Amino acid sequence: MREAHLLYNRAVVNANREQGLVGANSTQRAQQTDAETSTERALEWTHHPWKATPLKMIALWIINLGITAIVYFSFPEKLFALLAFLVLFGSTMSIYLPIRYRFTPEGVTVFFLGVPSFRPWKHYHQAYVHENGVFLTSMPRPSRLDPFRGHFLKYAGNREAVVNYVRRFISKKG
Repeated sequence: MREAHLLYNRAVVNANREQGLVGANSTQRAQQTDAETSTERALEWTHHPWKATPLKMIALWIINLGITAIVYFSFPEKLFALLAFLVLFGSTMSIYLPIRYRFTPEGVTVFFLGVPSFRPWKHYHQAYVHENGVFLTSMPRPSRLDPFRGHFLKYAGNREAVVNYVRRFISKKG
């Protein structure tokens, strides 16, 4: 992928040079961009909760289905059971479905249900490294509001790479 990007940059510069649109400064800029691209790589991974903790996932499904069954047999209107099912599974959806993370030099992107949520690195002030993931918070000092003002990014067998990448961009670490 990186090689294709470099070849594309060189092809564009060469095509522009042939047309007389590019001088030596542009070539130097293209080489500088190539060097920057090689040193600043994105880190991307997907966390699959079913693979990480399958027994917990099965237990949670059983609990949700059990509550839905109780509602189904407790109320004469069966629409309440459907409503209970939708509320329970809708509220626990982030526990079941995979989440994709991408670190770039610009910031952090979290993809859930195909929808990206981007935050630049300057948005975060602290990082707390945990056993299962790293917590990024926008609070300048530890606060009780941290759980509501940050992101917990779960590892997928890449703990060291994630921690090292975060430490490059966040100066204060917990």
